Amino acid sequence: MGVSDALLSQNYPVGTRLKFYSEINTAFCQLNRLIENLLNMSRLESGRITPRPDWCDVHDLTNKVTESLKQELQPFKLSVVIPVEMPLVKVDFGLIEQILHNLILNATQNAPPGSRISLNSFMTMEFLQSW
Repeated sequence: MGVSDALLSQNYPVGTRLKFYSEINTAFCQLNRLIENLLNMSRLESGRITPRPDWCDVHDLTNKVTESLKQELQPFKLSVVIPVEMPLVKVDFGLIEQILHNLILNATQNAPPGSRISLNSFMTMEFLQSW
């Protein structure tokens, strides 16, 4: 709101205005994601939506989330470890994406810049035996 008020109250050079527009867009995307999270939590709790598991590639899921958080992850050292032999998993892609996004975003907001953020996928022995 502060950036939009500043844009309305003064005449800034084009470069400054573009930077402000970018900040407004980033804040809008964050607010939109927060509202989406709250609505989905409410829908899940009320039973209006239910998880729809389907086969998914953990690599795809991880890549999608880390790409969407590219800007937030810049000050950190991201480490992603997924076994080469990792099979497809049956999950609700959208819900797990939202969970993973929230966890990584939380890490970026609470860890000091320069910290290592690690994402590790692993398979348990029970899983390997049933696979």
